[in-house]
Amino acid sequence: MAALLTTVTEQWIRQKLHLNHHCLADVRSLSLPGSYKEKIRHLGISLKNFVRLKTLNLSCNALISVEGVQHLKMLERLNLYYNSIPSLQEVKVLCLLTALRELDLRLNPLAKTDPHYRLYLVHALSNLRKLDDCPVRDSERKASIMHFSSDSVLGPQQTSSSETDITDQRYCTLQY
Repeated sequence: MAALLTTVTEQWIRQKLHLNHHCLADVRSLSLPGSYKEKIRHLGISLKNFVRLKTLNLSCNALISVEGVQHLKMLERLNLYYNSIPSLQEVKVLCLLTALRELDLRLNPLAKTDPHYRLYLVHALSNLRKLDDCPVRDSERKASIMHFSSDSVLGPQQTSSSETDITDQRYCTLQY
């Protein structure tokens, strides 16, 4: 039996987790791993009221994009292990999450197909401390700066290669 692919709604989350709590802004941790019966394909606006969320587990689903998490400004841990995210383009919105410290994208197509995947994410997510269950090393940070801070990979309005000249918002405009 193939898993049912679901586009999540806030009501679906409430039913799935038996949330009777009216103020979703108070929820700090949310775990929605996929199962053999049902997998999440799209998040849509389902998480918009979880504004104080710190930990989100969306592992073992069928997500092809992380669109829908960009407003979770307090998010520190995001588990996207074993989904269907095809490219770095689909995770660029994560650069808006300045509190993000841990990210797991293992077993997604993008992790296998892009040779600079890890360096790119280390550079784009400056506060990241752990990627794919491995600590981010200082040597990786330096290598990512060297690789991605040249004029050729910066967006059109950027000309500086200095790490201090690049703000978190500008990371979102990295050309890759």
